[in-house]
Amino acid sequence: MLQNYTYKFRLYPTELDKELLSKHFGCCRFVYNYFLAENKIEYEATKQHNNYYKNSELLKELKKKENYIWLKEVNSQSLQIALKNLETSFQRFFKKTSGFPKFHKKSNAQSFSVTNQSFKIEGNRVILPKF
Repeated sequence: MLQNYTYKFRLYPTELDKELLSKHFGCCRFVYNYFLAENKIEYEATKQHNNYYKNSELLKELKKKENYIWLKEVNSQSLQIALKNLETSFQRFFKKTSGFPKFHKKSNAQSFSVTNQSFKIEGNRVILPKF
């Protein structure tokens, strides 16, 4: 039987790490909300939404634009996970197991995800990408 494990770590970040964490939180929230707004417009017009793969391509183009160059400062896999979370929200909505996806607020709990390939644990330190 295959088991999935989740680990939670208590972090004690330096001031520089706190700044990088807030960038990750903000960029992931921005990507989720940006594509939710785009999909909301699309859904109201056609009752369809862009899937994860289309949004992923649009994210690549968005990161190339002058106004959104700051999205390159954070781990790209974290941004892609935010898009996958949005896709999951839409799938639940279409299966009628939950309501229409809501925008993420800065005042709520802040989080971002990294894949198990992109972080390391060395002794008592957790090494995250782009940190």
